[in-house]
Amino acid sequence: MKQLIEIKQLEPVLYLTWIINNICTNKCSYCPPITHNGTNHHYEWSHAEQFIKLLLTKYPRINVAISGGEPTVSPWFRDLVKLFFDNGHAVGMTTNGARSVRYFDDIAQYMSYIVFSYHPSFEDPTLIDKALVSAKHTPTCISVMMDSRHFDKSVEMYHKLCEYEQLTVEPVRITPWIKSTVGCDYTEEQIKILTSLQSKKATKGVSPKIKSRIGGTFYYEDGTVDERGDAQDIINKKLTNFQGWQCNIGLESLFVYFNGIIRTGNCNSSLRIGSLLDIDNIQWPSEAVTCPQTFCHCTTDVYVSKRK
Repeated sequence: MKQLIEIKQLEPVLYLTWIINNICTNKCSYCPPITHNGTNHHYEWSHAEQFIKLLLTKYPRINVAISGGEPTVSPWFRDLVKLFFDNGHAVGMTTNGARSVRYFDDIAQYMSYIVFSYHPSFEDPTLIDKALVSAKHTPTCISVMMDSRHFDKSVEMYHKLCEYEQLTVEPVRITPWIKSTVGCDYTEEQIKILTSLQSKKATKGVSPKIKSRIGGTFYYEDGTVDERGDAQDIINKKLTNFQGWQCNIGLESLFVYFNGIIRTGNCNSSLRIGSLLDIDNIQWPSEAVTCPQTFCHCTTDVYVSKRK
């Protein structure tokens, strides 16, 4: 299998990942308990608002990816989205679809994309309806969690979703976040099937009012170039060992944790640089770092510029 040697951002932009809470309507056993056993917020809207206004003065282009927990249960989720949107920045989110069809019909008009997650152990019979109403306003994806314990159900859902021209569909391999993670103990046959499943792009979509600017060009050692590479595909194929690479994490990315801590990225090698509770003392990064990790599991971190 050919190997990557470099990834470049599609265009200069700050990738801002914001985990706005650690409470969730689901309690998926393959998610770290800390992502759903907490509370809705650990800081006030005033802290978030002040930080956003600082970012608006510092970065000309921002691409915000919001998740949780479950972000849509935040009482000020819409306020946060609108503040970025009204200033011309792209905002997307990952959600389990906890809110109503009517809710997604409203919020989708301000989003640059929405990713719904399908969890076979917490099936929502209206998930497709919510995704389709979202797809009237903005590019919409359903990430199918390929739980090894419910693998046939996940495969069936993947193929069902692929029939909808309005939807992008991504099969997601469960990552063993901790030793006790379940749903990731695939059989050889399951791995073979999972490797064969590709992300399916929507063929009948709409353009959002503000387009998402996330993405990367992938360069391979054999000289081939994928001008718009798919991060989830190379994660599934275990091609994201960037140990020893120079990575622009912190220069092109920031990560806000549910407790208000600000880090340079989502990965284990990211650095804490400040807090929403003390934005006057944020230590802004100034140079690339050498990656110590053997596996990059986050699509946003994958798209940060890096070179072997």
